Amino acid sequence: IRQAPKVFLVGESEGGMVAARYINPDLEKLLTSGGRIILQWSCEWNYFTSCSENAGVGGENSTPILNIISAHDPYFSAVPESIAYKVSQDSLGYGQWPLTGNCFAKLEGQGFENATVI
Repeated sequence: IRQAPKVFLVGESEGGMVAARYINPDLEKLLTSGGRIILQWSCEWNYFTSCSENAGVGGENSTPILNIISAHDPYFSAVPESIAYKVSQDSLGYGQWPLTGNCFAKLEGQGFENATVI
């Protein structure tokens, strides 16, 4: 792996949260030529994270990142049918409001230079 021309760290849903947050200096050096692919995770404080800071994206700001999440993801999107939306809107609600349903705001706020959200 150390001699691979490109290395990508990919995760989907809960695995997307891991791909977004996992930090290892040796891995980060390899990801600079490939990147992180975060699927079906919104990078937002919701029922799956303890606070906004823990919903952040790890690694170097120059590491390429691709975030792909459905606008109707049943767990992490910003639509009333999603679990994250329902939990945040409950009378004992928990999580960020309003939800965006993707990683754009978090990536921009953290200063990532090579990030795309679809």
